[in-house]
Amino acid sequence: MKTSITFISFIIFFLLFSSQLNSNRANQTNLDFTKDKIIRLDKPFVIPTYNVNDRQEDCKKIEEKIRNQEIILKAYQDMQLLEYADKNGLDYEEYDKAVDELAKWIKSGKPYEPNKLSNEQVENFFNSTTPSGDGSTTTLVMITRPEDGSIWAPDGTIGSDGYPVMAMIIDAHGNKTIEYSGIEQMYGNKYGNTVGKTFFESGIAHEKVHSEQFKNEGVNNSPGQHRRFEMAAYEKGIEVLKRKLEELECDKVLGSIEYNHKIDFDYEAFSQTVTITGSVPFKLEESAEGTQGKQKVKGKGTVNLSLIWTAEDCVGRSDSPGEIEFEGEIINENEEKFIDIKFDEKWYQNAELTVTCPEVTKSVPMKIPPPVKYENMKFKFKDGEKITRPFAGMGGNGNYSWTLHLVE
Repeated sequence: MKTSITFISFIIFFLLFSSQLNSNRANQTNLDFTKDKIIRLDKPFVIPTYNVNDRQEDCKKIEEKIRNQEIILKAYQDMQLLEYADKNGLDYEEYDKAVDELAKWIKSGKPYEPNKLSNEQVENFFNSTTPSGDGSTTTLVMITRPEDGSIWAPDGTIGSDGYPVMAMIIDAHGNKTIEYSGIEQMYGNKYGNTVGKTFFESGIAHEKVHSEQFKNEGVNNSPGQHRRFEMAAYEKGIEVLKRKLEELECDKVLGSIEYNHKIDFDYEAFSQTVTITGSVPFKLEESAEGTQGKQKVKGKGTVNLSLIWTAEDCVGRSDSPGEIEFEGEIINENEEKFIDIKFDEKWYQNAELTVTCPEVTKSVPMKIPPPVKYENMKFKFKDGEKITRPFAGMGGNGNYSWTLHLVE
């Protein structure tokens, strides 16, 4: 790291800041300045740590949701249930219950071919006495009111009847209500941020189809109309889920490189700690058609460069992002597998330093010198494999550290 530049820039800043601070103190003689008054800053800039296995778990949850909804869609597509309902003059609720039973049958893995159910099987689905749904009063299920097309969702509380209390999240004019963001956060709390937001957006897409259907056609409670409405809504909701799955690139993510650099400087009354933390995911690149070369990998992500310094009774902090890109290839040497990576690091050097002293807090723009670049790294192709490089000089010591994480 360009330590001399870093040190000099901080010393200059500290002298300038101290002169202003002493001037303030001269005019405030009744204040008692002690170190226990220092405000410890919360981190103003946060790069979320990327965990490649968390990403895979998110993918699995979304994939499972897609499978379940595609099973329900398949059950609606079976014409035998609709024909039975029409023939026997049943309403859409009785038809819907039979669809639910067929979906359970398919999900259980029992043999099923579309439109080839026996008459006995069809009758059993309509005459089943098992309760619909999962039996949970905490399931986050949205509904659309046929009267005006407004969309509602559980607000997290249970009414005196034992069922969830519903809150309007989109009104009859298609506008989000004040409850919208709170319900969205509930999904995040229940399923995790990425999955929760995806499930919420999928549910909204599903219900918006119903909203337009109700406004354009009204409701006649026939099994045929209900089937058509639900098939269109499920298709739209599944489309949102699949689009998110493509964005996550779940089938391509191979692993991540975790940055964990830490260097400490100590100059008597002045001390400074520099950390670089975060993880950068990488994926396998598709080989060009007709080629049989080495497997290529490509990674891209953001890590956080943090500077924390103390001088006398003042604390300063700056956080800035580093954009990391790398390319590499998986190679075999002497019957051992390696991943050879070339890094391209771009550091955001225009940062803001927040300094807190007992009676003054200031934010000052400053230049952040970038760390030393190690462009090439060769890891053993093994989860947890770590490469470290020592740092020493200008009163500082510490290590640069990179750790390879592979998808389980």
